[in-house]
Amino acid sequence: MDQPCYDIDDAPYELHEIYADVHFILNNDSELVGFKPGSELIDAPLVDEGSDVRFVSSDITNIMELSGDKFALFMPGEGHAPKINDGKSKVTKIICKVK
Repeated sequence: MDQPCYDIDDAPYELHEIYADVHFILNNDSELVGFKPGSELIDAPLVDEGSDVRFVSSDITNIMELSGDKFALFMPGEGHAPKINDGKSKVTKIICKVK
């Protein structure tokens, strides 16, 4: 599915308590992903109990490139800021939730 990208200054971190996220990039696309331990992020309320997500604003300090030949696994409690703009307005990807 096509996902809109964020400018690096607007990209929120996501935190999950129950589910791990597995991110797969499709169509030889790529994105930048910020990451940091959840303990370094300011606590924020759950957006929705059913979605298991907290959105947190924080400086993006650690960045990796995720492309079609890689995947990223973010365990519960690991902060990640996906879909950072790398000169694109969208990225094609699949995100699987694992309990």
